[in-house]
Amino acid sequence: MKLILSLMLTMAVTISVSQTTIVSATSGSWNNASTWDLKRIPQDGDIVVVNNNTLVSISDNILINNTVLRVQGSLTVKDNKSLRINGNGVINVITGGRITAESPLSGSSISLGGVTKFRGNKTYNQVWGEGVVIGLANASSSTGDIDFGGPGFVMGALPATWQDLNVFRTSDNMVQMVWVTSHETGTRIFDIERSGENLQWQRIGSISSTGNQGQSNIYDFVDSKPLAGLNYYRILQKDPDGKIKYTSVRFISIGKNFAVTGYPNPAVSNYRVDFSKSLGEQMQLKMVNAEGKLVMLKTAGKGSRYIDLPVASLRPGVYFVQCSGSDGNIVMLKMVR
Repeated sequence: MKLILSLMLTMAVTISVSQTTIVSATSGSWNNASTWDLKRIPQDGDIVVVNNNTLVSISDNILINNTVLRVQGSLTVKDNKSLRINGNGVINVITGGRITAESPLSGSSISLGGVTKFRGNKTYNQVWGEGVVIGLANASSSTGDIDFGGPGFVMGALPATWQDLNVFRTSDNMVQMVWVTSHETGTRIFDIERSGENLQWQRIGSISSTGNQGQSNIYDFVDSKPLAGLNYYRILQKDPDGKIKYTSVRFISIGKNFAVTGYPNPAVSNYRVDFSKSLGEQMQLKMVNAEGKLVMLKTAGKGSRYIDLPVASLRPGVYFVQCSGSDGNIVMLKMVR
């Protein structure tokens, strides 16, 4: 069981940190592809880094979703322009980083989820003056609306930033949860909560954070006795200052008599993924190598009892097979070639 969970964790961490990070390679406009190292403008879901010694300007009205913005250099909002980050957005201003307005005009703004966090004619610090934020500082959905007396940005230490929560079913019908945080300060408590289809939440475990700053911290928890049918999971984070916040909700379905196994292992020419009973719906199978690169994509049709994956052409090494059902079920297997 320990080996299975270790392998599951290895694969889950690869998925957790798979958000694309895009970094400013030179000073320029946000909407200019040549400003960024990936030679494209930032997209929904990116981790956007304004790098040291670069100045990125918001010279158009920009709308982007579910983005983590990390300001290490300078970000300037031009007059009457706005940066709107909708969904689960977070802005972190690192020591040495700064956000400024081109001039103190009310039309320059940054908002998260429709709530204004920065505006050109607002005073954030009596020393800095209007329309200036200097790190360390952070803004999230819970830091208030600057237009209605809220702090907008909170000065001081950065909060723990969620990168993601992933939920997987193990081959023996347990549920593995893996989540990643960064910029932790102080000890936090993570309460793991579960609900059945009645959405009555119950705490099923707690974990203390490591409190390591300046690095990504990986946590996992195993629900050894999940409910039959749909299981919903979320994590409640308790911060040192008493504030609380939840992750998004993830769900997975646990069948009473369903399992996925793979053999032979090591495999030479074919690797068979066997289902303990005929599939009620089709299942997608993704095989990735140890670096997380996709090497094979197959679909097992409705009614299938097994599917063979041709592996003779693969290089010797360790591979992972992610089996995803249409009901949200995910099972991962390790194969050695």
